[in-house]
Amino acid sequence: MLKFKSPFTLLLVVAVVALAVGPVQAAVKAMNLEETMRITHGVVHGTIVKKDVFRFDVGDVQNELYTRLTVEGEELRTGEKSTFELYYLGGVDQGVLEAPNTAPKENQTRVGANVVAFFWFDPNLSPNGANKVFHFGNVFQVLQGAGDPTVISMGAGSPVPQNIKLTVLKNEVGRLHQMLLAEKRK
Repeated sequence: MLKFKSPFTLLLVVAVVALAVGPVQAAVKAMNLEETMRITHGVVHGTIVKKDVFRFDVGDVQNELYTRLTVEGEELRTGEKSTFELYYLGGVDQGVLEAPNTAPKENQTRVGANVVAFFWFDPNLSPNGANKVFHFGNVFQVLQGAGDPTVISMGAGSPVPQNIKLTVLKNEVGRLHQMLLAEKRK
């Protein structure tokens, strides 16, 4: 993985490569909420209470940088309140940004941030497996304004295609979870 001293340098390199290569098709599939819930194992809402980075070997790849978020909150499918450890590829190590385009943005994952995150269990992530943030850094900021907190969208093609009240998202996740359970029982 390439290392850049600043996000500006990374953006400059990306812009130069994009101009040289021209338009390319995205490698990440757009997925709505139902599609995302069909292939993920959890959706957590909570507060990031700890964030750290570390390196380990994943399959044939040596010394891969990962960020671990510790989130205290609620699993929106089940209502379970717990502490969740979620991992994603990349991060900032000793002041150097080392992140693929699928990593959440650093300001979304700061300690104290209120977030909703989709995750799946990746058996290859460590010797015992771990919960990995799913698909294009699906960590959504939750902002408190007047009234109910709002989940901030990442735009079309994400499981949250527009800003939505947290209670509305929780209800929709609950409804879809029950639908998926009923499908499995058939």
